[in-house]
Amino acid sequence: MPAKRFLLASLLLLAAVPSLAADTDLDVLVRETARERLPMETILWGRPVRAVPYGAGGDCQRVGLIHLDNRMRDGSERIDNYKVCGTSIARIDDLPPSLPNDPQFKQVTRMALVGAARYGRRRATAQGYLISSTRLGMADGRGCAQVETTVTYEGLLVAHSAGTVCP
Repeated sequence: MPAKRFLLASLLLLAAVPSLAADTDLDVLVRETARERLPMETILWGRPVRAVPYGAGGDCQRVGLIHLDNRMRDGSERIDNYKVCGTSIARIDDLPPSLPNDPQFKQVTRMALVGAARYGRRRATAQGYLISSTRLGMADGRGCAQVETTVTYEGLLVAHSAGTVCP
């Protein structure tokens, strides 16, 4: 009987090890993204994720973890938000809202994207959302450029994209 209990306890302990390692992988990913201030993509817990830095303020940085293959009911990507202060990581337990689906919001977003393609960087606000766009390189002969955009709402990452924008 004691041998069976020992075996069962050993199996339970081994089953717990991958989840402990996954938490460490999450901490490393979030800390490195905050430190580098660059988006990073990787596999976490066997699933694709993108970590996106945003909202730097003082000694703290915020990082949104986008689950690339896990959508919410409304079709938006699931995003977990974290606050990194030094070596301390705290998960922000609020859920980000969905993006507005109205023409005015889309127009303001497009204006921020085009502004970044032309001038290097552009910020805009619409309905309480902050839209931040940055050109990632030189524009081509037609004025098209790679632009990265983050959308935040009350300190939460709502959306992130990168792609070619033409004025």
